[in-house]
Amino acid sequence: GRALALDPDNADARLALIGAYPWFRRWLETEKSLRAFLRDHPDSALGNVALGDLLLAVGRNEEAIGHARRATEIDPMQQIGWATLAWAHHFAGRNDEAAMVIEEGLSRWPQSSRLWFFGSEVLAASNRFAESAAYLRDSSRRPRLVPQALVESVARTYDALATRSGTAAYGET
Repeated sequence: GRALALDPDNADARLALIGAYPWFRRWLETEKSLRAFLRDHPDSALGNVALGDLLLAVGRNEEAIGHARRATEIDPMQQIGWATLAWAHHFAGRNDEAAMVIEEGLSRWPQSSRLWFFGSEVLAASNRFAESAAYLRDSSRRPRLVPQALVESVARTYDALATRSGTAAYGET
């Protein structure tokens, strides 16, 4: 409120107010607010990320890709834009494109645990469980702050899914 009192067109303050309330059960109202915000501030990377996230939350994945891509074009140094773009491609069933976005993001932030873990999830979502486990176990790329015990726990899950008995437990034959 103070920022808007000083500058009624402060984009960050307006966006913060839109995000101040939970979106749950307020999807349409929030979408309208974000679209109005982007009409006034089309070059807001975070505004595009926010609308992309909302669209992902309601299953409008293809539409979310455009907003996430726009966020990375506006500000290629905001990691959240790359992560949102990767998620959008993934949820739209475009895992090869998601993997390329993750690689581009990791080339900028090689220590991003968010992007790094998501790389393994994209492989797993493509039923490439053995590759996903190997990806996790490749210590040359693993971010320093990711504990080995966590990596091994998730990798063992992917190992189980890579076997016939593991995938059968998940309804695959």
